[in-house]
Amino acid sequence: MDVRRRARASGQPDTHSGSEGPSEGRLRTTVESSETQNVGGGAMTDGRTDRRSDSVDESEVMCELGSGNASNDGESTAERSENTPDGGTGGTADSPNPTSRSAQPDAHCGPFVAALDVGTTSVRCVVLDRRLEVRGVCRRPVQLLYPVPEHVEIDPDQLFEAVCEVIKGAVADAGLTLQQVTTLGISTQRSSFTTWSRDTGRCYHNVVCWSDRRASGLVKAWNASLMFRVPAHVCWLLHKVTGNPRLQAVSVLRLMNAQVTMRLLWCMQNIPALREDIGRGRALFGTLETFLLYRLTAGRLHVSDRTNAAATGFFDPYLMQWSGYPRFLFGVAPPSMLPEVVSTTYDFGITAPEVLGAPLKISCVIGDQSASLFGAECWQRGDVAVTLGTGSFMDVNTGERPHTSVRGFYPAVAWELGEEVVFMAEGAAGDTAASVLWGRRIGLYDAVEDTAALAESVPDAGGVRFVPAFSGIAAPVNDFKAAAGFIGISAESSRAHLTRAILQAIAFRLRQLYDSMRAECAFPLRHIRVSGGVARNDALCQMAADVLGVRLERPRDVETSVRGAAMLAGLAAGVWRDRSELEPLRQTERVFEPDPSRGAALRAEMAEWERALQRFGEWYPDDVK
Repeated sequence: MDVRRRARASGQPDTHSGSEGPSEGRLRTTVESSETQNVGGGAMTDGRTDRRSDSVDESEVMCELGSGNASNDGESTAERSENTPDGGTGGTADSPNPTSRSAQPDAHCGPFVAALDVGTTSVRCVVLDRRLEVRGVCRRPVQLLYPVPEHVEIDPDQLFEAVCEVIKGAVADAGLTLQQVTTLGISTQRSSFTTWSRDTGRCYHNVVCWSDRRASGLVKAWNASLMFRVPAHVCWLLHKVTGNPRLQAVSVLRLMNAQVTMRLLWCMQNIPALREDIGRGRALFGTLETFLLYRLTAGRLHVSDRTNAAATGFFDPYLMQWSGYPRFLFGVAPPSMLPEVVSTTYDFGITAPEVLGAPLKISCVIGDQSASLFGAECWQRGDVAVTLGTGSFMDVNTGERPHTSVRGFYPAVAWELGEEVVFMAEGAAGDTAASVLWGRRIGLYDAVEDTAALAESVPDAGGVRFVPAFSGIAAPVNDFKAAAGFIGISAESSRAHLTRAILQAIAFRLRQLYDSMRAECAFPLRHIRVSGGVARNDALCQMAADVLGVRLERPRDVETSVRGAAMLAGLAAGVWRDRSELEPLRQTERVFEPDPSRGAALRAEMAEWERALQRFGEWYPDDVK
C-alpha cells in the first residue's frame, strides 16, 4: 500500500471519502451561494464566502485516542457536554464534572478564573476555582471555510459570537455571574490573522488560518529569489568570520506558509480595499488575540502579546519588537497597521459592558503552545512540554535568552510575568492526529480509541514502516517535498502491524526532535510532560518513553493550554500570590517509565524507519506545505 498522495493536516474535506456524514468522523463540504461583502464602503468578493465544511471538532476526535485508558478523573474539558448559556443542563449524574452548574459553588473555593481557549476546530471556556478544579465549561465548534482550493478560513463574526457564547456559557455552567469571576485568561492558536478597518471595524476578509496555503506561489518565488538568497549567503559568510550563531541561523532561514508574512502579503496584493486603506493608514492587522481583544473592548485595544507576535515571522524575539527587515524586503506589515506589542500579563483592562452583558477583567493573553508550557509547569530551563494534538510540538524552556537554531527550531517567547521574561525553542512534527484519523478513514480500525489495543496486540510492526508526511517533514529533516506512505508490507502484514507503524512513526518523530534539541541546547533537558488530545493514547506514550529513553509525565488534565492561561491570569490578578501556591495543585495522572529492552528494539526499528524516510523524501516537485 503506497500512499504517496497529497493530503493536508488542516482538516480540508476529502471529496473521495464517500457519503458518510460527520457522525462517522468524515469531513464533508456543503457549498452555499457566495455573498458579496460591503467592506469599508466598497463591495467586494474577497474570500468571505459561505462555502463551508460541516464542522467536525477535532479536539473531540482526538479525545477518542485515549482508548479508554484514562479515568474519568483525567477527562479533559474538551470532552464535557456542550452547555448553553440560556438553559442547557450543567452536569449529569455520570458526568466527570461534579461541580458543574447543577451544583452551587462553595464560597471558600473562590475566587474564580475563566480561561478561554481558541483552537482551530473549537472554542472553549473553562471556569476554575482557586484549587484549579473545573467549575464550569462550555464549548462551541469552529466552522472552517474552504472558498477555493488551498484557502482555509474562519468567519470572524461567527468566531467572535462563539467566543462570547462560551464565556457566558461557562460562567452560567459554574452557577456564577460574570461579576463573580475575578479575571479572564485567553489562549489562542497562533499565526491565524485578519485585517479590519480602523474606521468601521469591519474585516476586509475572513480569518486566514495557519494551515492556509494560498501564498504557496509567493513562498516558492521568494525562497528562490536573489533578494532573499543573497542576504542569506552574506550572513553565512559573516558567520564563518565572526562565529555568531545568530548569523548562521539567518543563513538557513526559509519562508513557509505557516508564517504570517507571505499570507499577509497575498492579502495586500489581492484585496483592493485592504491595499487602498493601508495606503491611507486606515487598516489594522491582528492575529486572533489582537482581533478578539479589539472586539471584546469595543475597539479600545489594538495590542498583541509577545508570544503571539513572535510566531508571525516579522517580530524579532531578540530585540523584542517588530522587525523592519520583512517590511523592507517584502513591503509587508507597515507600522500603521501593526498592534502595540505588550506583555503576556499586561493590564488589558475590562471588556466593554455591552459585549458580555457585564464587564470582565482580562489579565492574560498568550499563544497556545506557550500556555501549554506554563500549564505543564515547565518553569525551569531545560523543562520540556510535548503537546500531541493536530501536530506534535516539543517546546523547551530556554530560560532568559532566545534559542538560536540551525536545525529548524523556532525561537519564541514563552511568557512574561512581572519582570520575568522566559523564552522557548519549538520543534514541530505535523500530521499527528491526521495520520491516526487517516488510518480510520481507510479502514484500519473502526474507531481511533481502538489504536492502542490493536498496536499492542503485536510485538512489533512486522517490518512495516509509515512515513507521516502528509504536510512534508519539518524539523530537523525539513523536507517539505516528502510523501506519506507505508513501505515494507508483506503477505503476513496485518491491520495491527500497520496501526502500530503509524503510532511508532509519531514516536520516532519525537525522538528526532529530542535528539536535535539535545544537540543544540547547552543545558540538560529535564522533565518531559506530555499533553494534548492524542496524549491519552497509552500505547503511544509508552512507545515515546521507550524510544526516548526518558520518563514521560501525563497530567490528569491533558488540556494544559487552558490551565496555563488560567494560571497566568490568576497570578496577574492576585488570585495566587506566586507560583509556590500553584505547585501543590499539579496532579500527575500517569508516569511512563522507559523500558531499556523495548527501547533498544524500537531504536532498531527507527533505523529502518529512517531508511524509509529517505525513500519517501524529495518526492514531489514542489513543497506540500
